Amino acid sequence: MNNAELIYRTLEKQIISGEVQPGGRLNEADLCRTFGVSRTPIREAFLQLATMGLVELRPRQGAMVTAIPLPKMAQMFEVMAELEASCARLAAERMSTTERHLLQTAQNDCLEFANNDSEEGLNLYFEANYSFHKIIYEGAHNEFLCQQTENLRDRLTPYRRFRLQSPARLKSSSQEHQKIMEFILAGDGAGASAEIHKHLTIQSALLADISTAFERRNLKLA
Repeated sequence: MNNAELIYRTLEKQIISGEVQPGGRLNEADLCRTFGVSRTPIREAFLQLATMGLVELRPRQGAMVTAIPLPKMAQMFEVMAELEASCARLAAERMSTTERHLLQTAQNDCLEFANNDSEEGLNLYFEANYSFHKIIYEGAHNEFLCQQTENLRDRLTPYRRFRLQSPARLKSSSQEHQKIMEFILAGDGAGASAEIHKHLTIQSALLADISTAFERRNLKLA
């Protein structure tokens, strides 16, 4: 992981947890001193955060922290569940043998990393989790659907990462993956669609977690 990626991940976590307040300014000079780097990787991290919608890059003001209002976030997760359900249904019908093997490998990784409570285990699980879902998107063999689903997932990635910091959630997530995979491998599109929809709907608990995190810091998400 290069400096820009490390800085991005660190700031991402701080923003989502509420440690860095919405509306606050990310100071380049302070961050350079904190991370012991030049302004270049800091600015690269800012661009990544802006792409995710976590900061706004304003002329003469720099990077200002933003936050998705809870009602909008709820709507985005609702759409995410519908998109992934469509992907799962089509994947069950269209996945190649190679893609099915890749899905099994990703799920095996999820099961393994879900039992590792370390920071490294969390990062490995998140990568395996991302691969699991991406294989399903691509397995739908619908380029437009895959692109739209990936775009929305990228927008919600920091919030999903926040939820997966709980060891209990890692284990339940991997168990939900197992059911999804079994339906896909059995060619049951309806079952796979329903199971992944439930998997994403469970993410609604994430909204309460984020709301609580912000309330503890006397903040408010509209």
